[in-house]
Amino acid sequence: MLVISLTAIPPRFGQLPWVLAGLLAQGADAVALTIPRRYARFDAAPLPLLPEGVTLVETETDLGPAGKLTAAAGAFPGADLLICDDDWRYGKGWAEALRAARRPGLAVAGSTWPTERIGRKGGTVAQGFAGLLVPGDIAHRIPPPPEPAWAVDDIWISGWIAGLGGRIVEAPAARAACEPLASPGALQDRGDRAAANRDTAALIHAAFGIWPLG
Repeated sequence: MLVISLTAIPPRFGQLPWVLAGLLAQGADAVALTIPRRYARFDAAPLPLLPEGVTLVETETDLGPAGKLTAAAGAFPGADLLICDDDWRYGKGWAEALRAARRPGLAVAGSTWPTERIGRKGGTVAQGFAGLLVPGDIAHRIPPPPEPAWAVDDIWISGWIAGLGGRIVEAPAARAACEPLASPGALQDRGDRAAANRDTAALIHAAFGIWPLG
């Protein structure tokens, strides 16, 4: 089973129906939207009318952007999860490009960068905006991030994939099918992003012994 999953924040609710409509056209078994009952950064706001076929997954607290994986893994046990963002439009062939590269033990990303960018050796970080397909046997073992990693889900999720014995490969054709939308309320505006990146990578190294300084 393949589930496309995302979270959304109130400043982007206006464009959400169009994002969801594009995801519903990708041919997955389900599309899941994770929404907290209380946001950490925003006042509560009514959701727009969701397209038919979208499953709403509600959480008591705001799990941050990683909730698109951790909450969905609980709602769809054993499913492969294709996670993405609420400020990108996903065109024809996006999900299929990721699915075509799927193999046992592999997570497939539309775009990646090396951990050397943040002073750590030997790792690959998936950029969630272009999509990341996580196998079900890995997805359900990744916990919600602690506070230092709350805003940097790409590093947290990628580190756990590697720590659990998985590997991330890139499917450039998926990135080519993505188009950015307006991005109000971006997490880049929340505190010191570079410090959060470094702190999260240090947590991954402490947990698994991977990504040493270098």
